[in-house]
Amino acid sequence: MIYRLTTKATKQYLFLLLQRDGRLSRQYDVGLDLGCNRMQNRPVFATRRYVGVDLDQAALESGKRKYPEAETIHCSIDDHDKYPAGDFVVCVQVFSKHYSFDKAVPALVGVCDKVKKGGTLLINFGKKNMGELDAIRAVLRERFKTVDEVAYGISQKNSYLAPIVATLVYVLRLKPRTVQKHYFRCQGRI
Repeated sequence: MIYRLTTKATKQYLFLLLQRDGRLSRQYDVGLDLGCNRMQNRPVFATRRYVGVDLDQAALESGKRKYPEAETIHCSIDDHDKYPAGDFVVCVQVFSKHYSFDKAVPALVGVCDKVKKGGTLLINFGKKNMGELDAIRAVLRERFKTVDEVAYGISQKNSYLAPIVATLVYVLRLKPRTVQKHYFRCQGRI
């Protein structure tokens, strides 16, 4: 399990979803982590090759020290020609922080284009993107055979109890009172 001490339960819940879906990566060659930061999601990947893409050079260097086998590319996820396509692509905590209402859908199309035919995309969207959810769903359903969606939201306060709270919500499949984020598992790139 991937846990961070003193973090938000919503983020812990996301880590549980990624841990669950990371097993899908075993069948793939190239893993692409878009907006990887310090490569916190590296343990999710079981691909033969891992490529981390991020704008923060210092974060990439920090991740590279921990995961020396990782390939790093310093660029924006919008610079599609600067990084390879992947069979298993993860792009979390990127749209919810950096792409506002009017820019999310065009950026999402570009991300989908970097998923190889038959590949898998794990992606989430936050409050900034709630107004575009129908368009986001349409883009994903148009490009993947299977799209599974999880709406989630838990306390946004940092707490040492966050891993426990997130695990309980995950195991008991509790519905959130307020939806703060949407996570999509997209399989079978068309």
